[in-house]
Amino acid sequence: MRSERLRKREEELKEKGDVVVHASEPKSKKPKKPKDDGEKQKTEKAAVVKKKAPAKKGGKGKKQTKEEPEEDVAMEEKKNESEEETAKKGKEEASEKESKEANEKEPKEANEKESEKAAEADNKDDEAAKETEKEPTKEAKKNTKKETKKEPKKETKKDTKKETKKDAKKESKEDDKNDDEQDDKKDDEEEEEKDTKKENKKDAKKESKKDAKKETKKDAKKETKKDAKKETKKDAKEEDKEDAKKDEEDAIEEEKEDAKKEDDKEAAPKSFPDDFPSLAPHFGSDAKVPLVGLLFAAGWCPDCQPVVPKIATLLSKVDDALSVIRVVYVSSDKTADEMEKFIKSSQGNDVITQISFGESEERQELKRHFKVCAEKEMKEVGVEERKSGLPTLMLFSAKTGAVVSANAVAEFEKLTPTNAMEEWKKLAAAENGASKEDS
Repeated sequence: MRSERLRKREEELKEKGDVVVHASEPKSKKPKKPKDDGEKQKTEKAAVVKKKAPAKKGGKGKKQTKEEPEEDVAMEEKKNESEEETAKKGKEEASEKESKEANEKEPKEANEKESEKAAEADNKDDEAAKETEKEPTKEAKKNTKKETKKEPKKETKKDTKKETKKDAKKESKEDDKNDDEQDDKKDDEEEEEKDTKKENKKDAKKESKKDAKKETKKDAKKETKKDAKKETKKDAKEEDKEDAKKDEEDAIEEEKEDAKKEDDKEAAPKSFPDDFPSLAPHFGSDAKVPLVGLLFAAGWCPDCQPVVPKIATLLSKVDDALSVIRVVYVSSDKTADEMEKFIKSSQGNDVITQISFGESEERQELKRHFKVCAEKEMKEVGVEERKSGLPTLMLFSAKTGAVVSANAVAEFEKLTPTNAMEEWKKLAAAENGASKEDS
């Protein structure tokens, strides 16, 4: 009890900041007051005076003081003044220290009093405790038993707490390990699942590729079969078409050959001019003139445009010209109107006889027979090689149909119209004499 009270009291004093003095410790003596600086100076001066006192006995001291210079006296006065100032400062500092020590001593004395009271109370408690120890009661025994029970219980509780903490730590570590193991297992399982998924995807892709290849092969086979069927059908159709074309071509060729044969029969007259009805009146023994001229020309031909008008003027202006020669116009004009306009412009309506434009077959036969036509008419007429082009004037004997001049245009252009007519008359006279001799 005493020790507990002392502990409590000491703790309270420590909290307040006071100094604790135990009762068993001896009381500290009061410290002596330190001397002030002023007192120290007085004591020092007194010591100096005591030291100087023996100098007076021999009488030499007085002489020394008189012999000292005035400067030394001034220096001593200054020293005294400075010593007085330092003494004042020492007094002030001593007073401040005393006040501080007095302030510090008051709480120390109070603490000492309180500690003495506590020591007295503790002594009383100790005496009471000793009495109680001499005559122990049942209650003290019970209390001791309770305390003894409490102490092992506390220890056991501490031990149990420590053990529980240790067990808890172990359990937490084990739980952490288990959690880590479970997490690792989960991670491994997830990785395995991922791997299996990847493998399944790869397998699925492979299978899908295989299936796709199979399907593509099947489709390709089907398509090839279809294509083959289509091709066979196409080939059959093409063959049928080719056969049909060949048949048509053969038929056309046969028709052409037949037409050519007929044309050759028509185009190769055995006698001229008997196979040309438009020319028959101008030929024969009853012919009125000795010469017949076939004028092959066209209005669109630039070489024909100056020649045809000259022939027309020759026939119209030279005397007895129409009694010598009959000129027949074999047209290569495109239309009947073009032919009529060209003859009118050439002033040959009265002197030049025209084969009707409607008699196109007869005109084409004359061109083919004598191989005289324009270059652009060769295919239409059916002439591979022509003897002359446009313009051409062929002269025939009216009685016999013989050719007197293959192309009189060149002669006509070299000679004057009168000279040309005289030449034609000579030809006519020669034809008339020959005819008389034959008869």
